[in-house]
Amino acid sequence: MAFKDIIKKTRTYRKFDSTYKISKNDLIDLIDNAHFSASHGNTQTLRYLIYNDEQNNTKIFSSLKWAASLPNWDGPIPSERPTAFIIILSKNINNYTFCDAGISMQTIMLSATEKKLGGCIFASIDKEKLQKDMEIDDIYKILYVIALGKPIEKVQLEVASKNLKYWRDEKDIHHVPKIPTKNLILNIEKE
Repeated sequence: MAFKDIIKKTRTYRKFDSTYKISKNDLIDLIDNAHFSASHGNTQTLRYLIYNDEQNNTKIFSSLKWAASLPNWDGPIPSERPTAFIIILSKNINNYTFCDAGISMQTIMLSATEKKLGGCIFASIDKEKLQKDMEIDDIYKILYVIALGKPIEKVQLEVASKNLKYWRDEKDIHHVPKIPTKNLILNIEKE
């Protein structure tokens, strides 16, 4: 698969096959790929917690806020929930930490796509609850959570008009508007 195709398939998925279990080895492989990514000053300050068991997944799921642009949707029903999670942590937060986390998360998401998995990155987290429920040492700060699983929903990219909010149609297809590349480059010459 061409790299651009992997990027196009690396979407945010919110519905998964809850019977498809992701192995610890697959989760370790995703982190292994991420750790080869760039890090400011090669400081490598990010740390990860990986989970693929129902008890921990339930605790993590309860700390996440799903899909702000879909106000009438409370998140996936039990048979559509993710089967693995990665919690991204750091001891030292500085101006570069969130850039490093972004690079790491994109690498994890691209690697998941290569494995025919999908994910959803969360910044909207009840961090205090999650820290307590997962017994995370206070020296670490929770940055993000990635939910992972085998996607069961269709996500369709389309050319954006004025509205950039994602939405679902009557067939439950998830639509993601994207601004055309030529409109993103400010100094592009007109042909």
